[in-house]
Amino acid sequence: MKSGIIIREIREEDRKDIEEISNIIWGGEDYLSSVFDSWLKDKNFYAIEVDGKVIGTGKISILPGKVGWMEGLRVHPNYQGRGLGKEMHMFLLKRGEELKNKGIVDFLEFATESDNNRSINLGLKTGFSVVKKYYGFSYIPKKSGERPQLSRLEDIESLEYEDHIPCAWKFVRKVPDSLEFLNKRCQIYEFRGIKFLVTGKEELIVTPASLEPQKIEKIKPALNYLGRDRSVYMVIPEDSKLEDFLALGFRKWGDNSEPEILLLRKKL
Repeated sequence: MKSGIIIREIREEDRKDIEEISNIIWGGEDYLSSVFDSWLKDKNFYAIEVDGKVIGTGKISILPGKVGWMEGLRVHPNYQGRGLGKEMHMFLLKRGEELKNKGIVDFLEFATESDNNRSINLGLKTGFSVVKKYYGFSYIPKKSGERPQLSRLEDIESLEYEDHIPCAWKFVRKVPDSLEFLNKRCQIYEFRGIKFLVTGKEELIVTPASLEPQKIEKIKPALNYLGRDRSVYMVIPEDSKLEDFLALGFRKWGDNSEPEILLLRKKL
């Protein structure tokens, strides 16, 4: 580790520094400050400290399937370009090995945007491989809508995804233990016999149980209702038909036909 740099567990008194980072990256729309309390309680939440100031963060969240999910890697803009993001990445790899030795995880995974070459190249150089690609869509809700009913997932196989299920900005492996995890971490709704998962407060992130276009069309009144005054997002696997979602009124994040999100995995 570089001289003068400390990586340690985040503490309550770091809140102000974390909020500063969150307010000046991603156009002030970063979610880091909104998850500070839950991440602090969850543990494995780390700070990069330089001269007594927290200028970066990183987190490992334990997901079903013995996955250590790497997220929240941030570096204050004034400190970027010094290799501090790499320092945190390497620290999380070391922490992942420690969790592996304790029998807690078998894999490390993370997601990044497809144009984030620095993150992708660092992952590939440290043993990760790209295992899945996803399209990102936004949807502008209409003023009229219909209220869906709260529900529960009863069977993980009811989610028509091959191996990973989008959940907020994580991707949860499709294993039996994920059923309880998703019921706890997501709001499950049902509308016209079709279930879908919702996460987010200031933004609505939707994961439909089925990716069939006609079923997505049927839940749009519910999305209109839930998405009032909020942005609505949906992340779908690359093997879905792009044109079907465009025809439904969803707007692709990027200007081309390429997926916007890459999922990377490393076996420990």
